[in-house]
Formats: sequence, C-alpha cells, structure tokens
Amino acid sequence: PKRELGERGHEVELAVTCPEARAASGPFDCAVLDVDLPDGSGLDLARELLGTVSPAVVFFSGSLDPRVRLDASDLGTFVPKSAGVEQVEEIMLESVEEAAAELAAGAEDTPVPQRESSTPRTRTGPRKKRF
Repeated sequence: PKRELGERGHEVELAVTCPEARAASGPFDCAVLDVDLPDGSGLDLARELLGTVSPAVVFFSGSLDPRVRLDASDLGTFVPKSAGVEQVEEIMLESVEEAAAELAAGAEDTPVPQRESSTPRTRTGPRKKRF
C-alpha cells in the first residue's frame, strides 16, 4: 500500500526483502509487513524490528491460517488484505498511538493493561506486552 499511504500524506519507505527492511533508515513510527515475505517470515522480521526500529507493527496479509493470524496478533495487529488501505491506515495510526502510550507508561513504571483474549486481533486493540 506504499503509493496509497503516500498519497494520504504518510512518509513511506519500501523494503521488498528482509535485508532491505533491516537496513532501512529508521526509526519508524510503524512497520507495515506481510506475513509471507519472498525471503523470510514477516513474523520473524517483526520480532527483530519491534522496539529497535519500530515500536508498532501492522501485518497486512492475505494469510488465511488462523495460527499465523494469532502469532501476528501477538506482535501487532493483523489486517486482512481484503480490508483495504483505509483500514490499514486506521489501524496503523491506532497502533502508533498505543505504542506511544505503552512507552509513556513504561517511562512512568505504570503497568500496561494486558489483552484478555487469545482471539486473533484482526482489527485493533492493545498489543500484548511480554514480561
């Protein structure tokens, strides 16, 4: 959705491969990833990027595998490709706000509320924190 997000006023840096994503000139407010990348796993890449290059991850994928969706929602928010770019933008903005709130809460040593459901989050909601 690079072109569409760029047209909506977002600065977008495209990485087609995992090495390109690792070498990107972050930090970024949010990483939008596919689960299935041509040279690796978007889930593995998200684990590398979270907290170092990007505080928030949104998965925009066509994967129908419920386990993959659950794994993705443990790291960020899963948005099915059928939802479209408008939904990605909405979730991206919410994820950035949530990550900022988590960082602020961590700076104040305030506990961050835990997600109570193990249902894959395919729209929005707080990300799980691991302690």
